[in-house]
Amino acid sequence: MKYLSIITLVFFFTASACTKQEMAAQLSIDSLSKSFLALGDSYTIGESVTSGERFPAQAVAILRSKGISVGDPQCIARTGWTTADLQNAIDKTKLEPSYGLVTLLIGVND
Repeated sequence: MKYLSIITLVFFFTASACTKQEMAAQLSIDSLSKSFLALGDSYTIGESVTSGERFPAQAVAILRSKGISVGDPQCIARTGWTTADLQNAIDKTKLEPSYGLVTLLIGVND
């Protein structure tokens, strides 16, 4: 959980330091499709909404509409998870060596 908190803080400060245009420019540096890892709980998987209304699907749609090539998201998320549950699932999941985009939406169950 300690590392997840650090990752969250780094993402928050990094994201808040960039404008939307700067973030889009960073994501579109090359033409290769960016891999996308979506981490979280019900906020990520969109409890009680259609698959197209889930946050990762909406993010992909927006990025693609802006000309940013991003792959379908790999999601590690489940309703009711705490940050400790998420960390355990991350530890058990085979992840790619790196991702072009990572989101984290969790915390309501802690």
